[in-house]
Amino acid sequence: MLAMPPTFLIANPENRRTTFFQEALARLSHPPATVLAYQDLLAGNVDLAEMLPPDAILRIDSPGENYEVEKALLVHGVEAAAEEGCPVLPAATARELPFDRGRILHPRQWYLGFRRLLRDWQQQLARRPDVRVMNAPADIERMYEKPRCHAACEAAGVPVPRSLPTVRCYDELCEQMRAHDMSRVFVKLSTGSSATGVVAFQRHSTWQLAVTSAEMIRAADGLRLYNSLRISHYRDERDIADLIDTLCREQVHVEQWIPKAVLAGEEFDLRVVVIGGLARHFVVRQSRHPMTNLHLGNRRGDAAQMLDQLGPQRWQAVQQTCEATMRLFPASHYAGVDICLARGLRRHYILEVNAFGDLLPRIEDNGFDTYTAELQSFLAKP
Repeated sequence: MLAMPPTFLIANPENRRTTFFQEALARLSHPPATVLAYQDLLAGNVDLAEMLPPDAILRIDSPGENYEVEKALLVHGVEAAAEEGCPVLPAATARELPFDRGRILHPRQWYLGFRRLLRDWQQQLARRPDVRVMNAPADIERMYEKPRCHAACEAAGVPVPRSLPTVRCYDELCEQMRAHDMSRVFVKLSTGSSATGVVAFQRHSTWQLAVTSAEMIRAADGLRLYNSLRISHYRDERDIADLIDTLCREQVHVEQWIPKAVLAGEEFDLRVVVIGGLARHFVVRQSRHPMTNLHLGNRRGDAAQMLDQLGPQRWQAVQQTCEATMRLFPASHYAGVDICLARGLRRHYILEVNAFGDLLPRIEDNGFDTYTAELQSFLAKP
């Protein structure tokens, strides 16, 4: 048996994603990965091209769920945020931020800091063609940016919901909805994740409603938004306008709200993990609300019931669409694809591509969890 190449993992060491990846390596009888902590990489001037040994394998995982890393990425994004003209949190202030659970704080600046890191790594790794990267930094960047990802899918003929041109405030949103004959839309942060700041908005002649995972708190320093596990409903136009205006300052992507198919009396969509070009693991995300993310208190639907309701031909079409989507990211071995089955099951649409969307505990395909399947498939590549 050939010796396992040295494996490196960019991640937060304490995160369960790191634990799952190390367990997958052990399951395949391979040595543990050397973990390169985000906090250390952000604190020092590290060049991956110089530090990685010959023929190394590199996996980049999520920087999330670590407050010190979040603050460091905000500092990393100050310059780019100022150049873009979006709200800027000064570096000195970011470094001293007290922990405020759930607060949505300068998400565009955070992303620009992460993008700067990804672009640095992409340039460094270009000097090391011997290093095998499981998910390329440039692909992670494109997956994160919803307008770019949506446009790439549309150009390739992958079905996506209709989108609106760029909107910069609530009034522009209403104007564009009228112009494009849409009464129901999803408003998403252009580079958000985990349903952060997502608003399901519908507007009619005499009423409007915004359903969102964002809780609004009016404080002395202005409007604050918090991620909440409890879905909020806003009906007052002033509240909705303030919410949308606040999100628009961080850049948003707006697309048509597709009525989702129903399973056991609740709407659902799917997270499908594509590995090595094949749609493999999947989870049914079932909800009484427009947002189906499982961390919002929603539940996993019955996969067998969903497959029976869909039928083999339609399920194969869904898999093929997910696989076609991942062909747009040829330098990444895996990703999570969110796909919506429209009411009546006759059509389906790609909603998002998630670079770190493979965290599906207790979901197996051919006896392997996502992390083990990714490694096994990746190591089998020429």
